[in-house]
Amino acid sequence: MHRSVLLAVAALRFASAHFTLQIPTAIGLDDGKEATSPCGNSNPANRSAGVSNWGISGSNVGVMSTDPSVTWELNAALLSDPTKFVPLVQKFAQNGAGEICFPKIPAPAEWEGKDGVLQVVQHGPDGDLYQCAAIRFVPGGPDAVPAGCTNAAAVTSASTTSAGPPSSGSDTASSTATATATATVSSSESAGSSSVASSMSMNMSSITMTMTMSASASSTVTVSATSSANASATASTSKAPASGASSVVGTMGNVVAVGLVVAAFFI
Repeated sequence: MHRSVLLAVAALRFASAHFTLQIPTAIGLDDGKEATSPCGNSNPANRSAGVSNWGISGSNVGVMSTDPSVTWELNAALLSDPTKFVPLVQKFAQNGAGEICFPKIPAPAEWEGKDGVLQVVQHGPDGDLYQCAAIRFVPGGPDAVPAGCTNAAAVTSASTTSAGPPSSGSDTASSTATATATATVSSSESAGSSSVASSMSMNMSSITMTMTMSASASSTVTVSATSSANASATASTSKAPASGASSVVGTMGNVVAVGLVVAAFFI
């Protein structure tokens, strides 16, 4: 009987503790109200738990999640306007429960020397959950990854869709297809001497995929779907740095499809 009670208590604790912010130090944790925006029922301006330095060129975030399949957001705001959060990186997915480390996350250069608030948002099966940390944006970085910022063996993937913070303007490409097929989506961009790229591949029956990227010079997006019979459709678009929009629609030979649309939006 005693063992059964302990197991029941442990199960309840596991079910309720959706995620904890371990690095940097959280403002507070009210597990029963973690779904309260913007900071899980904590005051985003509260500095009583301590203030962590955040290297402007990159710092680290460590969390522990009990949900095995979630999507994360890492946002930040200045203390002068502690509820006006902006994304530090694009949303990303995690598979597998346990500890996970997000290293060397940059912040806007113009925030150097200012006090701020880090917001970590988890989109999971129980809805959106929030935790925050008091931070100060300092020169330098990327900060060294601390020993406590690690990935658990159960975490099979955690990937961002951007190599840095979004710019003031962005290009978005999205596609929707209904088919029994394997879809591969890739994006690449180049702006001056820097470039970032992202890709993903999955089996799908009906899925919507959205990619967001930033560019000021040129970008190319390619979306393709191929069936087991090797019938395929590809749509692509390229853009120059000028105002306008373009779209391409393709059909998929022997694949049952509703459509494949790629749109590029310009700053």
